[in-house]
Amino acid sequence: MDSCVVDNVKEEFPGREYQINLLHKFILEEDKLTTMDFLLYGPPNTGKTSVIKKLLKLLGKSYIVVDCNEFFHPRYLFQAILKELRGVEPKDRECNNIISFMNNFEKLSFNETGFEFIIIKNCSSLGEYFVQAFINLQSNFSIIFIDQRVETYASTIGSHLNKIYFPAYTKDELSKIIPLLRSQYDSDLFGNFLIFFLSCVYHLHRDIFEILQLVDVFFAIYKKPIDDGELNPNDLQSLFKRIVPHLKPSSSNLVFSFPQSKYPHEDKLESMQLCVDTELSRTAKFLLIASYIASFVSAKNDKRLFCIKSSKQKKKIQIPNGNQTENKVSSLLGPKHFSLNRLLPIYSALSGRRVRFTTSVLQQIAFLVEIKLMILIGGEDCNLDNPRYKCIADFDFVSSVAKSVECELERYLVG
Repeated sequence: MDSCVVDNVKEEFPGREYQINLLHKFILEEDKLTTMDFLLYGPPNTGKTSVIKKLLKLLGKSYIVVDCNEFFHPRYLFQAILKELRGVEPKDRECNNIISFMNNFEKLSFNETGFEFIIIKNCSSLGEYFVQAFINLQSNFSIIFIDQRVETYASTIGSHLNKIYFPAYTKDELSKIIPLLRSQYDSDLFGNFLIFFLSCVYHLHRDIFEILQLVDVFFAIYKKPIDDGELNPNDLQSLFKRIVPHLKPSSSNLVFSFPQSKYPHEDKLESMQLCVDTELSRTAKFLLIASYIASFVSAKNDKRLFCIKSSKQKKKIQIPNGNQTENKVSSLLGPKHFSLNRLLPIYSALSGRRVRFTTSVLQQIAFLVEIKLMILIGGEDCNLDNPRYKCIADFDFVSSVAKSVECELERYLVG
C-alpha cells in the first residue's frame, strides 16, 4: 500500500524521487518510534510544500499548515496555530508571548485535536529565538519546517531535526514537469518547442511559474505559422527561425519580458501605451503596484488592507469609483517614502506569492529604480539593511500596469 502511494507521488512530482523516499522513510520511523521534526529547505517553487502535503494526504496523516509571512506579529501566529488545532478562537492571554503559547500548546494531544503534523512555513522570518522555541517544544505533534534559508536553523540542527534539501529544478526535470502542467498542448509539437525554449531561457529563469507564463506566450507564437498553414509541423528549422526574433531581444535584458504588442485602443493615454511597450516582468509589475500603494497609502491601513488572518473582524473595504480615486490621489501632497520591509509584504498580498529577500527580487527592484519608476532615498548613503524607496510613477501609468495583471489598484487607494 505504502509503495503505491510513493509511486503515485513520484509520478506527480518528477525530479523529487530522492526527497519523497527520504520523507516516506522518516514518516514511517515517526509511526514506529516517537514524534520527529523535519526541515525542508531550498529555493522557492521547488515542490517543498506540495510534496509533503500530497504525501501526508495519501498516507492518511492529518496536518495543519501555517505561514509565518502571513502574520505581522507572532501573537497572531500563535492564535492561528491554537485555533487550527482546537477549532475555537483562543483567548488573548494564551498567546500574549511565546511562554504562554508553549504552555498551552504542550497540553494538546492527538486525541484532543485529531492532528499529527504541523507544517510551519518561513519560520526563519521570526528570528532564531522563535525557531529554537518551536524546535524545543515538548509536544505530541511532529513539526515540519519549510523554509528557503537554513542559516537560522544552523545552531539548532541536531539528530532530532531531519533536514531535506530541495534543489532548483534542472533542465531535464523541467522538460518532464511542464508537459504534465500543460497537457492540453499537442505532445509532439510541444515537446520539440520545449527543448528549444528551455535551452534559451533556463540560464535566466529557474522559477517554474514564471517559465509557465512564458511558455504559454511563446508557444502561441511558435505554432501560429502551423495554424495559418504557412509551415509544416516537421519543419523544425523554419519554426525555430520564426521564434528566435521574439526570444533574442528579451533574453538579452535583465528582466525577461513578453513580446511587445500595441494597445488595442488608439485613444488611450500615451502612458498606457508606454506601459504595454515597457519590458516589465509580472514580478516587476506587482512590485511597482506595491510601491505605488506604499507611497500613497498610510502604513496604518496595511493591516486592514493586506492582513490575511487576524483575530479581529476585518472592515469591509469599499471600492471607490475612478473619479473618487483620482480626486483622492490628486489631493495628496505627493509620494511618501517607505521601507523595503513594508514593500515586500504588500507585494506578497497583491501577487498571492510569499516572497523573501532573494537576488531575483532585489534585481527587479533595482531595475525599477534604474528606469526611474522608483527612486532610492539617500542614494549611496542609505541604510543597506532596510533601504527606503519612493514611487515616482504617475497614477495613469500604474493603473494601466495594474489592469494588465488584473489587479484592482483603486481597491487599495482608500483612507
